[in-house]
Amino acid sequence: MGDDGAAVVRVPFLVRHPRACPEDLPAGRLTRMGGFVYMMSDKPRGVIYTGVTSDLPGRVWEHRNEVKTGYTSKYNAKILVWFETHPNIVLAIQREKSLKRYLREWKIRLIEGLNPTWLDLYEKIDMIENPFRPHENTRHWPHYN
Repeated sequence: MGDDGAAVVRVPFLVRHPRACPEDLPAGRLTRMGGFVYMMSDKPRGVIYTGVTSDLPGRVWEHRNEVKTGYTSKYNAKILVWFETHPNIVLAIQREKSLKRYLREWKIRLIEGLNPTWLDLYEKIDMIENPFRPHENTRHWPHYN
Protein backbone atom coordinates (compact mmCIF):
# COMPACT_ATOMS: atom_id res chain seq x y z
CA MET A 1 0.00 0.00 0.00
CA GLY A 2 1.17 3.51 -0.81
CA ASP A 3 1.10 6.46 1.56
CA ASP A 4 -2.41 7.37 0.40
CA GLY A 5 -3.74 3.84 1.00
CA ALA A 6 -3.84 2.92 -2.71
CA ALA A 7 -2.39 -0.39 -3.82
CA VAL A 8 1.08 -0.14 -5.29
CA VAL A 9 1.84 -2.37 -8.25
CA ARG A 10 5.51 -3.00 -8.91
CA VAL A 11 6.38 -4.03 -12.45
CA PRO A 12 9.76 -5.72 -12.91
CA PHE A 13 12.11 -4.26 -15.51
CA LEU A 14 12.47 -7.60 -17.25
CA VAL A 15 9.58 -9.99 -17.80
CA ARG A 16 9.18 -13.31 -19.61
CA HIS A 17 7.62 -13.05 -23.01
CA PRO A 18 3.86 -13.69 -22.59
CA ARG A 19 2.70 -14.27 -26.18
CA ALA A 20 5.17 -16.48 -27.98
CA CYS A 21 5.19 -20.23 -27.71
CA PRO A 22 8.03 -21.22 -25.36
CA GLU A 23 9.40 -23.84 -27.74
CA ASP A 24 9.73 -21.22 -30.50
CA LEU A 25 11.80 -18.79 -28.41
CA PRO A 26 15.28 -19.37 -27.08
CA ALA A 27 15.30 -20.41 -23.42
CA GLY A 28 15.19 -17.46 -21.04
CA ARG A 29 14.09 -14.96 -23.68
CA LEU A 30 13.42 -11.67 -21.94
CA THR A 31 11.82 -8.45 -23.06
CA ARG A 32 12.48 -4.96 -21.75
CA MET A 33 9.86 -2.59 -20.50
CA GLY A 34 10.39 0.23 -22.99
CA GLY A 35 10.14 0.55 -26.71
CA PHE A 36 11.85 -0.83 -29.79
CA VAL A 37 11.93 0.40 -33.36
CA TYR A 38 12.89 -2.37 -35.77
CA MET A 39 13.31 -3.22 -39.45
CA MET A 40 12.53 -6.54 -41.11
CA SER A 41 13.63 -7.66 -44.58
CA ASP A 42 13.40 -10.65 -46.89
CA LYS A 43 17.07 -10.55 -48.05
CA PRO A 44 20.04 -8.17 -48.11
CA ARG A 45 18.92 -4.85 -49.59
CA GLY A 46 15.47 -6.33 -50.19
CA VAL A 47 12.13 -5.00 -48.97
CA ILE A 48 12.29 -3.10 -45.68
CA TYR A 49 9.48 -3.02 -43.14
CA THR A 50 9.76 -0.57 -40.23
CA GLY A 51 7.79 -1.18 -37.05
CA VAL A 52 7.54 -0.31 -33.36
CA THR A 53 6.76 -2.48 -30.35
CA SER A 54 7.28 -2.83 -26.63
CA ASP A 55 7.95 -6.57 -27.08
CA LEU A 56 10.53 -7.15 -29.80
CA PRO A 57 10.99 -10.94 -29.50
CA GLY A 58 7.22 -11.48 -29.51
CA ARG A 59 6.57 -9.14 -32.42
CA VAL A 60 9.30 -10.71 -34.56
CA TRP A 61 7.89 -14.14 -33.68
CA GLU A 62 4.48 -12.95 -34.91
CA HIS A 63 5.98 -11.73 -38.21
CA ARG A 64 7.81 -15.03 -38.74
CA ASN A 65 4.73 -17.13 -38.00
CA GLU A 66 2.37 -14.86 -39.96
CA VAL A 67 0.05 -14.38 -37.01
CA LYS A 68 -1.36 -11.33 -38.80
CA THR A 69 -1.55 -10.82 -42.54
CA GLY A 70 0.06 -7.68 -43.84
CA TYR A 71 3.17 -6.26 -45.43
CA THR A 72 5.65 -8.68 -43.85
CA SER A 73 3.64 -11.77 -44.77
CA LYS A 74 2.92 -10.47 -48.30
CA TYR A 75 6.59 -9.70 -49.01
CA ASN A 76 8.08 -12.48 -46.84
CA ALA A 77 10.01 -9.99 -44.65
CA LYS A 78 10.90 -12.36 -41.82
CA ILE A 79 14.52 -11.39 -41.09
CA LEU A 80 15.16 -8.94 -38.25
CA VAL A 81 17.95 -6.80 -39.71
CA TRP A 82 17.99 -3.76 -37.40
CA PHE A 83 16.54 -2.48 -34.14
CA GLU A 84 17.12 0.18 -31.54
CA THR A 85 15.94 0.57 -27.97
CA HIS A 86 14.11 3.48 -26.38
CA PRO A 87 13.35 4.23 -22.73
CA ASN A 88 9.59 4.23 -23.39
CA ILE A 89 7.10 3.39 -26.13
CA VAL A 90 6.07 7.01 -26.77
CA LEU A 91 9.60 7.95 -27.81
CA ALA A 92 9.87 4.77 -29.88
CA ILE A 93 6.66 5.66 -31.75
CA GLN A 94 8.04 9.14 -32.50
CA ARG A 95 11.23 7.61 -33.87
CA GLU A 96 9.32 5.07 -35.98
CA LYS A 97 7.26 7.85 -37.56
CA SER A 98 10.47 9.69 -38.35
CA LEU A 99 12.12 6.59 -39.89
CA LYS A 100 9.08 5.89 -42.07
CA ARG A 101 9.77 9.24 -43.75
CA TYR A 102 13.44 8.30 -44.40
CA LEU A 103 14.63 7.62 -47.91
CA ARG A 104 15.35 3.96 -48.61
CA GLU A 105 19.11 4.64 -48.86
CA TRP A 106 19.09 6.25 -45.39
CA LYS A 107 17.42 3.13 -43.97
CA ILE A 108 20.01 0.93 -45.67
CA ARG A 109 22.79 3.04 -44.12
CA LEU A 110 21.22 2.58 -40.67
CA ILE A 111 20.91 -1.19 -41.16
CA GLU A 112 24.44 -1.61 -42.48
CA GLY A 113 25.83 0.51 -39.64
CA LEU A 114 24.62 -2.12 -37.15
CA ASN A 115 24.44 -5.19 -39.38
CA PRO A 116 26.66 -4.88 -42.49
CA THR A 117 25.93 -8.41 -43.73
CA TRP A 118 22.16 -8.25 -43.09
CA LEU A 119 22.24 -11.28 -40.78
CA ASP A 120 19.13 -12.25 -38.83
CA LEU A 121 19.45 -10.60 -35.40
CA TYR A 122 16.54 -12.45 -33.79
CA GLU A 123 18.71 -14.86 -31.78
CA LYS A 124 20.95 -11.98 -30.68
CA ILE A 125 18.29 -9.54 -29.44
CA ASP A 126 19.41 -9.87 -25.82
CA MET A 127 23.10 -9.57 -26.75
CA ILE A 128 22.95 -6.39 -28.85
CA GLU A 129 22.64 -2.95 -27.36
CA ASN A 130 21.66 -0.28 -29.84
CA PRO A 131 20.05 2.56 -27.87
CA PHE A 132 18.84 5.55 -29.82
CA ARG A 133 21.04 8.60 -29.36
CA PRO A 134 19.59 11.90 -30.58
CA HIS A 135 21.83 14.07 -32.73
CA GLU A 136 23.89 16.54 -30.71
CA ASN A 137 21.92 19.48 -32.19
CA THR A 138 18.56 17.97 -31.20
CA ARG A 139 16.84 19.67 -28.30
CA HIS A 140 17.50 17.80 -25.09
CA TRP A 141 14.91 15.26 -23.97
CA PRO A 142 15.00 14.31 -20.29
CA HIS A 143 14.57 10.60 -21.09
CA TYR A 144 17.63 10.50 -23.35
CA ASN A 145 20.04 12.96 -21.71
